[in-house]
This record gives sequence, C-alpha cells and structure tokens, in this order.
Amino acid sequence: SSGINAELPLRPGDDCQSRAQEAEEQLNNQQEIIEKLENDLKAAHQKLSLTEDELDKAETSVQELTTRAETAEKAAEEAERTMKVFEESLYKEQAKCEEFETDLTALEVS
Repeated sequence: SSGINAELPLRPGDDCQSRAQEAEEQLNNQQEIIEKLENDLKAAHQKLSLTEDELDKAETSVQELTTRAETAEKAAEEAERTMKVFEESLYKEQAKCEEFETDLTALEVS
C-alpha cells in the first residue's frame, strides 16, 4: 500500500503546484481509506451489538424454558404421588369388593 511520502522527490520540471496537487491526492486517498476502515469498524461494532442482543435473548429464553421444565417436572411428580394415592385407594376398594363378594356368595350358599 502506498503511504504519504514525507518528502516528495524533486523532479526536473516540477513546480510547487503540481507537487502540492500530488500530495493532496495522496491525502485524499488516505482519507478515503481511513473513512472506509472507520465505516467497517462501525459496521463490526453494530454486528457485535446485535450478536450480544441475540445472546441476551437466547439466555433469557433458556432461563424461561428451564423454569418451565422445572415447574412441569414438579407437577409431574405431584401427579405421580396423587396417582399412587388413588391406586392405593383403588386396591383397598377392590379388596372390600372381594370381601363383599365372598360374603355374598357365602350368604347365597346358606
């Protein structure tokens, strides 16, 4: 890449105006390069900011999903405990029914 020459070499036939014009062109070229780099840097910062926002949203979403999963797991455990209580009641009722059937059969036989 071409840089700004601190001293432009003197050439036969050069005058101050043409040398100043060359220096101004070099300066303009360098300013365009700097402006492009600044724009690229600004775009990179904007992209980074968007990425950070997306990361924050994803973390929030993961936290919400984790909380929902924990809540659902607790509800499932409670439902399982309730089902066991109903099963125990059902077994007791079945045992009572079997006793009644036995008693009824005994009464019918006698």
